[in-house]
Amino acid sequence: MNLLQACSPNVVTARRSTTIIDVARLMHDHHVGAVVVMDESVPPLPVGIVTDRDIVLRVVALAQEKIVTLAEQAMSAELVMVPGTTGIQEAVQTMRERGVRRLLVTGEEGVLKGIVSFDDLAAVLADQLGSMAQ
Repeated sequence: MNLLQACSPNVVTARRSTTIIDVARLMHDHHVGAVVVMDESVPPLPVGIVTDRDIVLRVVALAQEKIVTLAEQAMSAELVMVPGTTGIQEAVQTMRERGVRRLLVTGEEGVLKGIVSFDDLAAVLADQLGSMAQ
């Protein structure tokens, strides 16, 4: 099994100019912990990721009064992207080595195809171990 088979193709995205409040609303409405920030090229390519942790540590904890922050100001620009052909074990190893809980899954020329979280991979591995036990 590779990551294209394990990832969620329904990636919640925003533009660099999206406000953090709107990013948080996207997370709430879609029940996700991360929003991928896309550039405006055709096709759009990922340039950053804003996680629920980013909002807390980079915005809320440092807020003086009103929060007027854009996604571009709070996002992590160092993305960890892997091709969709990457295997599950290699993905887990990449997460461990890079200290991340989410990987962006790409197709040709870096086009975003999905996102996979540590929890997604743990579920896949648990299913595989269950099948082996039977």
